[in-house]
Amino acid sequence: MDFVTAVIKKKNPHLSFGQVTLALDGVVILAGSIVFGSIDAVLYGLIATAALSFTMDWIVNGKLSGKMALIITRHGRETADAINLQTGRGSTLMPARGAYSGNALDVVLCACGRREIATVRRIAHKLDDHAMVMVCDATEVIGEGFLAPEVS
Repeated sequence: MDFVTAVIKKKNPHLSFGQVTLALDGVVILAGSIVFGSIDAVLYGLIATAALSFTMDWIVNGKLSGKMALIITRHGRETADAINLQTGRGSTLMPARGAYSGNALDVVLCACGRREIATVRRIAHKLDDHAMVMVCDATEVIGEGFLAPEVS
């Protein structure tokens, strides 16, 4: 089952392992209901699987976590504008220079949710097929569009 989960996750990177596991286990439980015919067992199985899937995502990803994309590209402004237009997320644009080539480049820094990172990655490579996209886990993302900062 883990192999099937990994294959589905690779084809749908915006889905979490918990969501994929919930869907697959749900299918198995519902198929089992045809064989065993017990509605109680189906309900208990679905509830237990949902609780396990949400807990797994919470442990793996963290409650306040998000993703951060660092995009090194020749088309920084266009990439930042497309990210803003398609995801509603702002980004930070920084000038950079390639150490080996000496070419002027842009670095686009974008903090986004786990569901949006696949879109951000797709935008970057659509606009610049030579773009370097680094996706990092952000343990906490505090600020506009995420968790409100604590004011003391």
